[in-house]
Amino acid sequence: MATSYIIVDEPLTHFYSDTTTEIAEPIMGVKPKDINNVAYTLYNKPYDKYQSLGGCTFLFPRSIPFKPGMVIDFNADNNSTGITANSFTNQRTLPSNYNNADVRIFMTIPSMEKLDNGLIECYGSVTDNANNTVYVMKSLFFTIQTP
Repeated sequence: MATSYIIVDEPLTHFYSDTTTEIAEPIMGVKPKDINNVAYTLYNKPYDKYQSLGGCTFLFPRSIPFKPGMVIDFNADNNSTGITANSFTNQRTLPSNYNNADVRIFMTIPSMEKLDNGLIECYGSVTDNANNTVYVMKSLFFTIQTP
């Protein structure tokens, strides 16, 4: 049976920290305790709340029919630097006890620092080996900007 590729229309959703309630802005700083972080200088986010929100989360669309054993691939590349080292990769397999919970990838502050300043392209796929189907995500873009 040939592999089917399905382009997922619903985009990844991008959040501050490990939440799924604080939607990330298009430009993100890396150090949340720095008062010059763009969260405070550009977006007027409340320092008391955002100083403890480090890293970011990417929520995969719920329109994908997730099942145990599916392989989640997520990548982020700095398109501004063009340096291969300025990248982030995460792969995981949904466990056998997966129970329709949200599928998300968390990117730590050190990973964001490794990406460096610039335009970040995030993309990924979900592979269902049992059905020879690959769900391909459209790219999500955001910018990392440090003071």
